[in-house]
Amino acid sequence: MKAPSLPHTLLAVAVFGAAVPAFSQITITLNPTADAGIRSTFTSNNGSSGEMLAGMVTSADIIRSVLAFDLSSIPAGATIHSVSLRLVTTTTDTGSTATTNLTFNLHQLTQSFTSSGVTWYNREGTPSATPTLAAQPNPWSTLGGTFNSATVLSSISANPTTVAGGTAFIFDTGGNFTSAVGSAIGDMIYLIAKLENEGGSSRNLLRFNTVEATTVANRPQLTITYTPIPEPSAFAALAGLGTLGFAATRRRR
Repeated sequence: MKAPSLPHTLLAVAVFGAAVPAFSQITITLNPTADAGIRSTFTSNNGSSGEMLAGMVTSADIIRSVLAFDLSSIPAGATIHSVSLRLVTTTTDTGSTATTNLTFNLHQLTQSFTSSGVTWYNREGTPSATPTLAAQPNPWSTLGGTFNSATVLSSISANPTTVAGGTAFIFDTGGNFTSAVGSAIGDMIYLIAKLENEGGSSRNLLRFNTVEATTVANRPQLTITYTPIPEPSAFAALAGLGTLGFAATRRRR
């Protein structure tokens, strides 16, 4: 007696089901390829330090943190679902004076920099001790890092007087952040963290670990979740097996 055959629709599902590729979300965590603190009153570079600061000593003495991440491991055309930057403090800044929480913003730098060359005035190469942009080998277009101040990627809220060492702050996912990472896929992304209001007169600083931190878990981390687009071969296989399934159902008729 001949065994009953699968219904045509079930056969088609069986063939097609084997061919559907799984495009699962992938999460990666990156450490910076470069990071440093830059200070408006300093012309020297501190890119090899284990600490970088963000905030201000006075309105004439401002400090910002800059970070660079290599996104070449994310395939072109990938869809970015979420992005977050984790920074861990080294210690409390005992000179800070805030009585309430302050806002610190993250922006995307529009120019590159290196750890060994970056200062308030310069991006790459050996910085000049002369405090002018014109004296630098590779100056920023704007003092203190070139970025669009109107485009905030993410923000954190903190009171520098009460933040203990080892506190992790997360610049979390937002539309601007995911868009910035998406546009930098396959390349580098450069970021700058700064106090939102740098026009005050009081000292307020957050002190963050850098990629040189002895404790690996305290180093800056950029975490990205994305879905890669399928390779053309996956579509070709899907189409081929689909045709095979259709032919199989016709032979059953």
